[in-house]
Amino acid sequence: MSNVDDSLLEEMIAHFHYPADSIGEHAAKLSIFCRYFIDVNLSLSASQINRYRVFIGRLDAEKRTSAVMQNIRRKDLHSQLQEHPFFSTMSLLPDASEQYAESQRSELLYILLAHLCSARGFNDYAACLQFYNAFLKVDSSECCRVDELKARGITAQFLLDSTLSEMRHELYQAALRNNNKTLNKAARYFQPPQQRRIDLAALRKNSIIDTTNKHTFAEVRMDEADIALMQTTNQAGEEVGRFTQVTPHLERTQSQRKRSYQAQQSAISNALRKHELALPFSFSSATVGELRTALEYISQSFVSGELEDVDAELASILLRLMLKMLTLSDVDAFYLQNVSARSSSKKSADAHDTKVLRYDFDRSRKHIFAQLILPAKLIDTSPPADDYLYEESCKNLKVKLPNPLGSLLNIVLRNKSNSPERNDAELSNVLFVDEKSYRGFINHVLNETGLKKRGVTRRAFETAFFQFAREQAPEAFLNFLKNQSTVQSHYINVTNKELETRLLSVWDNFVDNIGIRIDSKDTHENKSDSGLSDFTDNERQGSDRSIKDDALTLLYEQLINTLSQQIDDRATVDAFNNVALYCYMRIATTVALRPVSKPFPARHHFDKTSGLLSVRDKRVHHKDERRLIVLNDVLCQLLCATSTLCDTLSARLAIERPTALVMLLSVDKSGTCRWEHLSKTRVDAQIKTLIDDELSAQAFRHVAANAFLNSSLDDFSQTSLNGFMNHSRVGAGLLSNYSLFDIRHIAAQQRARMQPAGEQIAANDACVLDMINWLGSAL
Repeated sequence: MSNVDDSLLEEMIAHFHYPADSIGEHAAKLSIFCRYFIDVNLSLSASQINRYRVFIGRLDAEKRTSAVMQNIRRKDLHSQLQEHPFFSTMSLLPDASEQYAESQRSELLYILLAHLCSARGFNDYAACLQFYNAFLKVDSSECCRVDELKARGITAQFLLDSTLSEMRHELYQAALRNNNKTLNKAARYFQPPQQRRIDLAALRKNSIIDTTNKHTFAEVRMDEADIALMQTTNQAGEEVGRFTQVTPHLERTQSQRKRSYQAQQSAISNALRKHELALPFSFSSATVGELRTALEYISQSFVSGELEDVDAELASILLRLMLKMLTLSDVDAFYLQNVSARSSSKKSADAHDTKVLRYDFDRSRKHIFAQLILPAKLIDTSPPADDYLYEESCKNLKVKLPNPLGSLLNIVLRNKSNSPERNDAELSNVLFVDEKSYRGFINHVLNETGLKKRGVTRRAFETAFFQFAREQAPEAFLNFLKNQSTVQSHYINVTNKELETRLLSVWDNFVDNIGIRIDSKDTHENKSDSGLSDFTDNERQGSDRSIKDDALTLLYEQLINTLSQQIDDRATVDAFNNVALYCYMRIATTVALRPVSKPFPARHHFDKTSGLLSVRDKRVHHKDERRLIVLNDVLCQLLCATSTLCDTLSARLAIERPTALVMLLSVDKSGTCRWEHLSKTRVDAQIKTLIDDELSAQAFRHVAANAFLNSSLDDFSQTSLNGFMNHSRVGAGLLSNYSLFDIRHIAAQQRARMQPAGEQIAANDACVLDMINWLGSAL
């Protein structure tokens, strides 16, 4: 805002909680609002009124030259709604042109907002939200029209002359007469907020980020009381003070002891109920012991591996059960296909979104080779523009049918005398037992073994494998078997061989834990001798937004070369922006930063000693909830060097320090410099200056997810992957008040699981650090 002196501008930005450089957009609106605010706010002092009038004069001069943003919708302001509520509300008010602003309809809204701000201030999101719902949400049936207010006597003159209590009373009456619940809610905010007494219980409910931390420094227990020396620290971990806390041991009455016991009993019950969901087995799934009991009752020969004693009907029941455990899907939906048959329609089956069970007889050993073909397109996303930069994703997943399912299928098929029924047919046409008979048989087994009395159901049998495998195989891998997608399906991209090997390994472990003996002629061996070897192990499944390693290497190489040329040409600002881009890319591709509008936090959220960073990158969570980022030594060094260069450059250009650790520097046509966050749009534009291809910043999070997964497969933990990707419920993150994790342990664990940087990346890091040092010395 060119016409306003710096002190007045900074004062008003802080006063209205406006984003920097946005006051000019609302010059006309703010001018009218300030006039009404002076009229309705009786608590303003003379000096404050004077300051407002000076500001109004400057606004009137500014509105002649400033461009006004038109047709703003609330969804366009999603990133500003909670952080700058007054700015968002002003953006949605009607146009404040000279002719329109004087109309009675627009005038009434400005006066109402002035009353609201005089009562609640300029940073009350809840108040602004209810104001929007009541007066500005025109597509809502409960939006209060100005004509309705005027019909109730609430005119502009009445609002200017009335007090807050009088106006609130009239709004209540109008809401009551019109049965308008939205207006009733909004009327409650036309009064100063109530001051509540804050006690220790309330403090414990608040986020640890917003409250002083309290630690027990020393403690002594005696018969009469517990005496503790408490230490309080601020957000930076510095000691604020110490005090002594005495907790006397008072004798409780019988009713108090009973209530305490009931509360503890409920707490333990709830804790167990929540905790059991993450155990290898839960109350909703059968254990391996329960499963073995049922299988031994069904067929002792099957468990001991003597399959020649298993008849076709029993094999059909067991095949249904085991196939349901492996895929959690309807067995009758599988399409049976003999690859050696002359009339096989293999190509047409593969082309459709069909679950196929392909097989090829091993006539020399009277055995069978079998394979599952499952749909692998779990997420419907549009392909990227330059798809050759990204990993491919096949539509089908091919997995060898694990044992003992192959042996059971062999028994069923060889007992089917009519060979045409064994090809190009639904699996239900081959099995000797239908779904209804299968369910009745399993229910009979549950009754006879006594498992039903223990709460075991048929569904508990069918979900046993997935409960067993939940901490042994990635959730995204298991989802291919049951044809379901989760949030991590957006990121994971692996080869068919890696996927198949992991899934078969977990299944073999599951079968071994049950105690089922496997015939030596299993289905895993001699794949090349069968007719099923018509696909390559290098086919990939998963996300089609995962960038190829070669493309990422090319981008790094181009960035380094451009950066070297800019340093030679003394293009300081351009070189700095590429340094900031490199820092962002290295951190995003290692710790899976989300491509949000403000990826890097302020400095007080970074601890370079421990290499920890906290960011707020999940809008659906609470506004104060933060995500823990663990940096290794190289990333910490790179972030510190880039942040220091930001400060050096701001001092050299005589501009304000950046509000975040790392930001980009933008220079407009007039030569004015300002800092910009590394938002997705800004990062994509910066990448576009390096390469001509379309490469999105979204791909960097995919790179980090796949790297972390690949480096931790040998010692896989789904909990660790969820923590790394910050996939958790609200309030259940690593920095939550209720988190049971030790941050130091989590940091050490994540660093151990991070994939070490290759030689080329290490060389790039060293080169960029040298360039940062040169730029710092040159400034």
